[in-house]
Amino acid sequence: MKLVPGLQDSYNNGMFQAVRGTRDIFSPLVEEYVRLEAIARRLAAQWGFGEIRIPTFEEAGLFKRGVGETTDIVEKEMYVFEDRGERQLALRPEGTASVVRSYVENNMHQKEKNCRLFYVANMFRAERPQAGRYREFEQVGFEVFGDPGPLADAEIITLAWEIFKSFGLSDLRLSLNSIGCPECRGPYREKLETVLAQMISQLCEDCQNRHQKNPLRCLDCKKCSEKVRAQAPAFQLCAACQAHARIVEDLLGACGLTFVNDPSLVRGLDYYTRTVFEISSPVLGSQSAVCGGGRYDGLVELLGGPATPATGFALGVDRVVEARFKEKPPASPPLKEQAAFLVFVKAGPKAVEYGFGLAQRLRQKGVSVFCSSATDSIKSQMRQAGKSGAKYALMIGDDEFSKKQVLLKNLQDSSQATLSPEEVMTRLASPC
Repeated sequence: MKLVPGLQDSYNNGMFQAVRGTRDIFSPLVEEYVRLEAIARRLAAQWGFGEIRIPTFEEAGLFKRGVGETTDIVEKEMYVFEDRGERQLALRPEGTASVVRSYVENNMHQKEKNCRLFYVANMFRAERPQAGRYREFEQVGFEVFGDPGPLADAEIITLAWEIFKSFGLSDLRLSLNSIGCPECRGPYREKLETVLAQMISQLCEDCQNRHQKNPLRCLDCKKCSEKVRAQAPAFQLCAACQAHARIVEDLLGACGLTFVNDPSLVRGLDYYTRTVFEISSPVLGSQSAVCGGGRYDGLVELLGGPATPATGFALGVDRVVEARFKEKPPASPPLKEQAAFLVFVKAGPKAVEYGFGLAQRLRQKGVSVFCSSATDSIKSQMRQAGKSGAKYALMIGDDEFSKKQVLLKNLQDSSQATLSPEEVMTRLASPC
């Protein structure tokens, strides 16, 4: 096979395959993705959020600065490439940095004091593929700019919870923590650096390299976080951060949300301040996190904008859908009341035209009509009709064409009736 010079492909034994860490998604999963996205969009409108479409790739420097150079995402997981202009670009590994870049670039702080944006987008990370973790995955994210208060934090947490409840998830755990502000985090960082230096031989290679650059990352390390947390000093919040955290907790309690204070929760991104939270689904096992977020008051300024408080979250659509299926396996889909399958019975060209025209008229009335090849056997067509989920079969042959009639068969109880096209449209467009 002749390939473009310098390129390789996955063509193997005459067949291409999905790249490792990616997958094709079919029904009924697709319908659940669409349903979750629709719930997110409906609630976004109710809560005053506008949708933003962010680019699939950005300058790699955006994520290095915004997410943090010592994070796993930047050090190990970004898909980075050079374009023809020799610029370093990266497929987006997360959405917040892109939204903040857009907020700054478009001077949105001048247009509205309290700016609320949400996105639905695929992300890309070169992680080791495993259950619940893919190299391409979908996120829904919500960001609030311009509100420094605890009310905004409580609101986004409540919104995330409401999305999950509306989607039908019941077994959820909300974990909450405050990682303070730069003022109260400084002394803690010094104490943590001292502890890490004393246990340097017990740390993984990554933590040995980052224990001075970014010691907080060691608390979130997949390999040695448990050892670090066991010896880490207690975090002491300043008075302002204590008050902020207490109000967030009170507001969540007022909404009836139950949460667990988890002092080990730090999240895997550098931009967080004060409130951080995570929602997990125990049915997913070790990869149980379905949502995470918090406050990031310094990120807008870090990316070139004015000092702007901000808070937000992102949920993993793939994991949320998986959790829903594990909590409640899908039942057989109900028959579609306003749907029919067109079956041709010994039909000549004119009968096929007649049936095709009827199908189009029904679709224009809002009825779903499925067709198979007119050359398939009746047995094959009826088998397809049974699998389609349609409640009715429209049986059309030369006899029906000559009489301008349709044999309408109920696929549920096998009853049937000969009707005119107008009667069929009335029956299917307005089911009992």
